[in-house]
Amino acid sequence: MKIFFQVNVYVLYLIIELLNDNDSRAEDEDAWEFNEVVANWDYEDSESGILFCKWAVGYQPGGNELLPYTVITTMSAYKEFPYSVLIGRTIYTTLTCENRAGLISTLTADGVKISNQPPSIDSAVVETMPLSMTEYTPQINNQGVIDNIRLKWTGFVDDIGVERFKVFYNKDGSSELMFFADVQDVLYAHFTETALTEGAYDFSVQAVNKLFKISNKVKANSTVDTSVPTVDSSMNLALSWIDNKVVVSWDTIFRSEDALFYEVSSGSAQAGVDIIQWQETSNTSITFGIPASVSATTGLTVHVTVTAVSIGGHSAVKIGQFVLP
Repeated sequence: MKIFFQVNVYVLYLIIELLNDNDSRAEDEDAWEFNEVVANWDYEDSESGILFCKWAVGYQPGGNELLPYTVITTMSAYKEFPYSVLIGRTIYTTLTCENRAGLISTLTADGVKISNQPPSIDSAVVETMPLSMTEYTPQINNQGVIDNIRLKWTGFVDDIGVERFKVFYNKDGSSELMFFADVQDVLYAHFTETALTEGAYDFSVQAVNKLFKISNKVKANSTVDTSVPTVDSSMNLALSWIDNKVVVSWDTIFRSEDALFYEVSSGSAQAGVDIIQWQETSNTSITFGIPASVSATTGLTVHVTVTAVSIGGHSAVKIGQFVLP
């Protein structure tokens, strides 16, 4: 920054050429860990000479909330502060110099953030995105494929700024260091060719800030299940007409080591859905009426399809039919 002053025909000038947040003249830093404000500068006044310079530290450009303007005779300065007044704020150093001609020049550094803390995980959430080889979505925290994983996370917070994430995606500790644009609040990662095996997994994410401080892991639990429910072909759906309603039961027809949910459809034609469509239940029976759009007359054939779906999204089907009395 250069500030020039002109009085009559004589040019008097005082130039502050450099003001860095750091003790080095080579570069300016945006963040560091130590609880001290450090700055260096350079200035020039070959005409009248410098009368004095003073520096201040505050929460805004030109501010002096942390250090009132203090005369200094060196080309650098530092001052320690409690972390409590530094963390979570941008700290600005301002230098003001006056030359012997009474001209004043002021320059503020672009600010520095100071913290000794890793990223916070208080609001962080990591989730697995259910993946399936079928049209059925797996249950929460489950997936039906072994060759890829998709994770979603949000809520990692850091005063300095999160720069990258370390994502752990296999039981052997395999991890990937990932960078994202700062503007994204919700982040995703998709890993392929993972060669997972059946069973439970802990996938986890760590945030790394610009000072390489690493947060604790935030985990997402998921179970890989590629098993397909089995069907007892010797058993039929139990179908009955009670109080003008269809009652369907399939207890013990489907078998699985894990919990199943069921999707039931019914129609007046085979594979039809004009009576009910894709009704989900975790029970092994369901009761439904015949809609007004379908004439519930004696002799109407009611077709029922029950699909059992595993926690991983794999399915098995049993169909049945009966005639209204």
